[in-house]
Amino acid sequence: MEGLEMKGSFSIDASAKGVYDSIRKIIPAMDVAMSLKDGYVKSSEFPLPIENMQFTSTVKNSSGKMAETTIDVKDLSLLMDGEKFVASMIIQNLDDYNWDIKANGGIDLEKMTKIFPIEGMSLAGKVKADIQTKGKMSDVDAQRYDRLPTSGTASLENFKYTSKDLPYAVTISQAQMVFDPKKIELKNTMGTIGKSDFAVDGSVSNYIPYLFSQNETIKGNVVFKSNLLDLNEFMTDTEETTTTTTEEAFGVIPVPNNIDFILHTAVKTAKMMDYTITNASGDIIVKDGIANLNALKFSMLGGTFQMSGTYNTKDIAHPKYDMNLKIESLAIQQAASSFSVVKTYAPIAGLVNGDFSTDFKISGELLPTMMPNMATVNGGGLIKIAQAALTQSKLVAGVTSLTKLEDSDKVTLKDVLMSANINNGRLSVQPFDVKFGSYTTTVSGSTGLDGTIDYSLKMNVPAGKLGGQLQGFINQNTGSNNSTSEIPVTIGVGGTYNDPKTKLVMQEQKQQVKEAITNVVQEKTKEAVQEAIKGTDPKDIVNNLLKGNKPDSTQAQAGQPKDSTKTPVDQLQNKLNSLLKKKKN
Repeated sequence: MEGLEMKGSFSIDASAKGVYDSIRKIIPAMDVAMSLKDGYVKSSEFPLPIENMQFTSTVKNSSGKMAETTIDVKDLSLLMDGEKFVASMIIQNLDDYNWDIKANGGIDLEKMTKIFPIEGMSLAGKVKADIQTKGKMSDVDAQRYDRLPTSGTASLENFKYTSKDLPYAVTISQAQMVFDPKKIELKNTMGTIGKSDFAVDGSVSNYIPYLFSQNETIKGNVVFKSNLLDLNEFMTDTEETTTTTTEEAFGVIPVPNNIDFILHTAVKTAKMMDYTITNASGDIIVKDGIANLNALKFSMLGGTFQMSGTYNTKDIAHPKYDMNLKIESLAIQQAASSFSVVKTYAPIAGLVNGDFSTDFKISGELLPTMMPNMATVNGGGLIKIAQAALTQSKLVAGVTSLTKLEDSDKVTLKDVLMSANINNGRLSVQPFDVKFGSYTTTVSGSTGLDGTIDYSLKMNVPAGKLGGQLQGFINQNTGSNNSTSEIPVTIGVGGTYNDPKTKLVMQEQKQQVKEAITNVVQEKTKEAVQEAIKGTDPKDIVNNLLKGNKPDSTQAQAGQPKDSTKTPVDQLQNKLNSLLKKKKN
């Protein structure tokens, strides 16, 4: 073999007779004996040799039946750079593999792969192992692990794995493993993948079936810690091609189908797309292509988050999410610039100074870029704003222009609890109160995925401060020109956030104004009656009314007509006289 220097004493004595037929499960009858003494292998690519190689081996089958085959490798040993490795192996019954394997010693993977290279990958690091395993395949298939007495220990130091199929190298600075038939205990395992570091402790089970079958699931319960976890390195690349440019975008993070793991996580810093996440902790349960998040807490964008729910990639072309999301003290403008749901349904949030908290349930599909597919978003919950302010908005300017209210160009929100839901491409909010200047205003309505808005603003406005259109409407429909009363006003806001259209809601407005004027008149009448009878004995008032006596008109205020209008007492006398006449009849 070119590039290899080999020497030693190798012998073989072999005989075989028969045919191979996998359907009838027959092979040639054979009797093979091999041995190697003082073996030596040196590669031109690496200065250190593998030396002192020894082994004896036999392969026997006298009947030609697969079940009666025995392969026996005894006293396999070698020495590399002072590290000795010894092993032995017996394999019987090729219909139902029976094995008995023992291995002890250390191997330098880099030196070994320099001598025997593996195409497409490179390995480095030292492996030390003391392992014994025996059993048969039928027990593996039946999950009778108590009949597979595998045991021992293994350790890795300065392990490094690179492959043309992986964009980043995997390194393990140290790892200790303890084996038994059901599980592998992981202790003090630390390493890196690309820029990400990790430390793992815990256990991995069902590893024997997983190694022998493509359809088996490996299970684990581990504590995962990291100082920096760059999730962007695990995203598959998606190319978006246009007529002029080709750009790489983030891709879907797949959840493996053959993993059943519980991860108790603690991550100081994580990066995902353009976001930096800090102090993340919680449980992630990975099973059947679905990641379940259980009370995952973290900080991001200046706020604190808690998430519970699922991330599902069983259909990798249509990944889904279903989350319960709690956020505390996040800047409203930060949310508007960072979250596509807020940017789409509430772009006005980009002009609001203040923080918000929310308890919101949201679900939908993700695009190949890991961003929400807005057409599939559904959800609902509560949004709490302790203190915030909105200025320089076209929507606010439209309301100010219509009402002519002073200081209404600034909207303030204080202790607002807003109920909102997203359904069929529309965000709807239940009534909540804000202030346009000093005027309390109740807001409700909806925003569409297409950018359209449909909101109602209800406020009480001093009539004398109304705009000309609104004042004219009140005069026309009520016959009043009251300049001191507060009039309830309903303003409709349509169009879009960038081009809002404000108008009076006429049908509702007409009834509201009439009711308001009626209430004012009734209140004023009551006040006048109370003023007229103030300080007078009630018996005298009734006697005077029954006798037909009226208050002396000369006591009226100067300039007040005597007969042109009836005083409140006149009205009260007429009502009592009418009542007495009815009773007499």
